[in-house]
Amino acid sequence: MATLKSTEYTTATAGTGVKNAPTTWSGVTYRHANFTGVVTTSDVVHVMTIPSGVRILPQSFVIISDLEASATVDVGYKAHTTQSTGAAVAVDDDAFCSVIAADSARTVSHFHESTTHDSGYVTTGEMILTFSMPAGSAVLADTFDFHIMYADPN
Repeated sequence: MATLKSTEYTTATAGTGVKNAPTTWSGVTYRHANFTGVVTTSDVVHVMTIPSGVRILPQSFVIISDLEASATVDVGYKAHTTQSTGAAVAVDDDAFCSVIAADSARTVSHFHESTTHDSGYVTTGEMILTFSMPAGSAVLADTFDFHIMYADPN
């Protein structure tokens, strides 16, 4: 019987000092934000500011109430600049969740749904988390409930 190693265990035991992502950081911050109201396809909602240098964990999630039948939601971030170099980071309106079909009574989508940031997303500058609706619209009492967790390396 062969003894096999995962990629992460191979990295951890290679003796190179390289760590797997995500590594253990100092702690996890939990933040909550809520938006209730009307959103149309031309709107972008600013949810919260995320500090520079933290890892947004893929366990972060959004809960969306019953939207109209054709509505979808994207979760991403506004354009910003990197803290270290001042370089521009382009807007990415679906960095975390893309085209969430949110027409059921309660839709829960984690930030790994887009498969872009399975080990989390490390912010290089202070950024604003956003959501938008590429299709459909929200009616008056629709609720978007964000539960964001991020780790700080310090």
